Amino acid sequence: MNLDETSIRFWYEPRRGLRTRARHETPGLSSARQASRSAQRKALTHVAIICNDPSLQPLLPQVILANKHVVTVKSFKQWQALPGCSAELWRNKSAWINNDVFADIIKKLGEMLKAHAPDRQAILLMDAHSCHFCQKALAAARIKNIWVCIIPASTTGMLQPLDTHVFARFKMFLRTRLHQVMLTGPNRDLNVDEVLDALMQSMKGVLQKHKWDPTFSQNGFGQNFEVRKHLLTMMQWTSPPPLVASMPSYEQFKQCFPKGRFIPFMQLLTGVLPRSERRAKRVRPPSATLAPIHDEPQPWSKRLRPRMGSRAITAQIAARRASAEPRPLEVSSSSVAPHRPMMSTSGDALPSLRRFPPLARRSRSALLDDTPKC
Repeated sequence: MNLDETSIRFWYEPRRGLRTRARHETPGLSSARQASRSAQRKALTHVAIICNDPSLQPLLPQVILANKHVVTVKSFKQWQALPGCSAELWRNKSAWINNDVFADIIKKLGEMLKAHAPDRQAILLMDAHSCHFCQKALAAARIKNIWVCIIPASTTGMLQPLDTHVFARFKMFLRTRLHQVMLTGPNRDLNVDEVLDALMQSMKGVLQKHKWDPTFSQNGFGQNFEVRKHLLTMMQWTSPPPLVASMPSYEQFKQCFPKGRFIPFMQLLTGVLPRSERRAKRVRPPSATLAPIHDEPQPWSKRLRPRMGSRAITAQIAARRASAEPRPLEVSSSSVAPHRPMMSTSGDALPSLRRFPPLARRSRSALLDDTPKC
């Protein structure tokens, strides 16, 4: 399989041709069709995917990325793909590709392969864009069992099937469809529905109609290592170089990526290299559960809040502490005011509320009644 992105503009300038000048030309009226600056800057992103299997080609997801300002919420809800077209419209903040969006595309592709080709190993050819070998995308490809193959930088025009055989034919078909809409319709800018309709017609007429197996073979990605003559001339080769089964060196591997980029070397090779055997998990022996003893010192986690299941033990401890004889209060002779019984926090005459568990606390009036009168 081969994946690549291409820009879908809302305005294509007419091709050059013969132009005749009228005998009486109206001043201020131009024969060429004009477009506003916003229409010239509007664009969508089409993530195209092709494969060498004609039976799987109509099932491959063709993702269209749109800006939220270009595609409104109303038009997004009303949009529907044409029958027989596997196009999907994704509305985001921006129409540019990023790491998160590309990881979602890999997951979508993996789900399709799992449903229709579970017994086949997928190899995905991509250029050396930073999003194509980011950690999120490689992790998603690893989960979906997709092998990622990065085409060396600055060689996509010679080796990538989408760039060498597909996009030129695809853009020609799309340009023809849009020119027909512009000539037959009113003199205005193209709207989103017209562009999307022409784009899906191009998908059905080019991507899903043709067989791309010879394209992969001519670029050297077929079953037999064959290279077309034009590629041999550009590479200044007399014959294709022999294939070596050994692993390339790190310096050779580094030449496939742009300079100054982080290369996730191990993540790119995790799908190809055999997996190492994982160690068996250590089974811990079951710990013996002992019944809690509340009379003994307990850890702080159990002292903060007693359990609800030990009400009987808590009540016994509370009754034992309440039955203890309280000490008589010492009244000072120098004090003029009568002594007023107060709640003690250190365990004098009145037991403190902190000593009792929450379920065995007595009311304040009951504690005052048990206080000896002076």
